Amino acid sequence: MIRALVVDDEPLARREMARLLAEVPDVLVVSQAATLTEARDALEAFEPDVVFLDVALGRDSGFELLGSIPGRTRVVFVTAHAEHAVAAFGTDAVDYLLKPVAMPRLHLTLARIREDVDGEESAGGMRGGGDWMYLRQDAGHGFVKVADLAYVRAEGDQTMLHARDGRVFHSSTPLRAWLKQLPGADFVQVHRSALVNLAHVRGVSPGEGAVRVAVASGEVTLELSRRHAARIRAALGGRRQEGGHFM
Repeated sequence: MIRALVVDDEPLARREMARLLAEVPDVLVVSQAATLTEARDALEAFEPDVVFLDVALGRDSGFELLGSIPGRTRVVFVTAHAEHAVAAFGTDAVDYLLKPVAMPRLHLTLARIREDVDGEESAGGMRGGGDWMYLRQDAGHGFVKVADLAYVRAEGDQTMLHARDGRVFHSSTPLRAWLKQLPGADFVQVHRSALVNLAHVRGVSPGEGAVRVAVASGEVTLELSRRHAARIRAALGGRRQEGGHFM
């Protein structure tokens, strides 16, 4: 059961969010709050799994509540103002919903929360390849599973994250930061400008100057620097021992 707290200063909006959540069998709204004070009290009393948090709370901001939210409680921002999205995703928020919230969109958010909760319970709190990310695309933004990223490549002042299905996401976060953020057991640096997801590596090309990565259209060849060659060979060798297959 996902235990949820709804925080919104507008009574109608608060009740509507609670109504939508009440329609989901495995979600329980444990409390509602209209102010930062009420929200802090509810967080302490109920320790919810997730808080659906409005950004504009009268003269206050929902961002002010972040310092009071327990580490295990996920945050989903809910607001009528799309311009708040950049600030919201600069935090550790699980998701960002625009009012009026559509039920299919809410189900996507809850699916992410379920994966997060299940992963935490099974891995003692460690987050893994089941995580989702919300990233910029040419046509807007989109969700992608970390496990579905095939490779990440720096291009100028941008970092391009390539998904297995062919989608390409844009980020201003530098490659060195992605190396720290992505699961180290899965993502390995192959060049100063590229990381690969070992789950999608198909092998090293003759001469060991390139790595072949599987994508929907076939394979992509990425340069393998001499500096990182030993690391990628060791990583691929370990995958073979675990039952992986590389060509």
